[in-house]
Amino acid sequence: MRALFFDRGEMLINLKGKIISKVMMFLFIITVIGFIFQPQLAKAEKHGLSLETNKNVYALGENITIILINNGNETVDIGGYPAWEILTHPESKHVCPVVYATLLWKLDPEGNDTIVWDQYNLLNSTFVEPGTYVLKDTQGWELLASFEIVAAEDILPEFPSAIIFCLFMVFSMLAAIFAKKYDKKH
Repeated sequence: MRALFFDRGEMLINLKGKIISKVMMFLFIITVIGFIFQPQLAKAEKHGLSLETNKNVYALGENITIILINNGNETVDIGGYPAWEILTHPESKHVCPVVYATLLWKLDPEGNDTIVWDQYNLLNSTFVEPGTYVLKDTQGWELLASFEIVAAEDILPEFPSAIIFCLFMVFSMLAAIFAKKYDKKH
């Protein structure tokens, strides 16, 4: 009878070990997937061009850097400056810029055009409200990117997701190791 009880206890320990190893494998797979599909900055890319901001979330009144990049191998002719506009979402109300310069300009390969916007809406002479905004090209390239403006007290410090995944993985493995050692002692 004692041998049968011991076998059941051993089977229970083996079952716990298998469960822990499967959980660790699942966490490892989730970590790898997280590294592959890391969240991107507000960015749109098409035709060798990308339109992006330097962050996804901004505090109210914080400067927003808008970048049009030519990732292609050919110079791009652009009619109008700037080559983008900012709209509210979902209302699609025009916010910036107020005036477009009707000039023809070129963006060389690997070149970029960077503009810093101070969140001031010259159409109604006020700063914009917190909310979601869409950055859209005006050239028919169908480039769209979105970003969010929030009240300063709602901003969480940016912490790279890769670091979070690594810390999560390390602590999970340590917990599994300690759990296994604890089971072997008892």
